[in-house]
Amino acid sequence: MDKYSYISNADVGYIDQLYQNYKQDPTGVDPTWQKFFEGYDFSTQRFGENGHTETGGNIKETQVRNLIFAYRSFGHLKATTNPIRERRDHGVNLAHSSFGLTDADLDTEFDVAAEIGM
Repeated sequence: MDKYSYISNADVGYIDQLYQNYKQDPTGVDPTWQKFFEGYDFSTQRFGENGHTETGGNIKETQVRNLIFAYRSFGHLKATTNPIRERRDHGVNLAHSSFGLTDADLDTEFDVAAEIGM
């Protein structure tokens, strides 16, 4: 049995809303969620050889990689696969802005091919 199987049953929309609330006011969510999101934010940071966080392009590349993995995991829930009836809304948010990317980033090339197996 997969030790992370409980995560697949999570309400992604609810967790995303909690995270948005956390980003606006960390004290506005339950302390256990605060710790969870602190760990999530920490995990998305990249550290250089000197132990300091890297900035700029490296962070954007991480955000692009996270968006790619989200599409791989949840893209089928947004795709129109049945032309006869509309897709049920599963609450999956794949907007680039939800991953820290802006419209200006859409015209930028990022080097993430090696990290996603291409």
